[in-house]
Amino acid sequence: MMGAIWALVLGIFGFLAGFYGPLYLPDDSPQGPLLGIFGTGPLGFGAGLIIGLYLGEKTRITKFGSLLLLAGSSSLYFLIIILYVAVMS
Repeated sequence: MMGAIWALVLGIFGFLAGFYGPLYLPDDSPQGPLLGIFGTGPLGFGAGLIIGLYLGEKTRITKFGSLLLLAGSSSLYFLIIILYVAVMS
């Protein structure tokens, strides 16, 4: 269950950052939203699945601790993607 939640949340954050990030930055390339569809969305989903399964099976973390860790990691992932898009354009 925890793996699915992590995969869903990080996948959504990765997709949103990769899809909408290039739209708001000045760029001549029409392929900007493809970053979120084919790159950062699936990458976030996979990373979230691996992290969630690890935390669910191998550690004794509380639900509150898991939510705090999920909020922090998804925010960090979102900021990394936005900064990467800003630097690349």
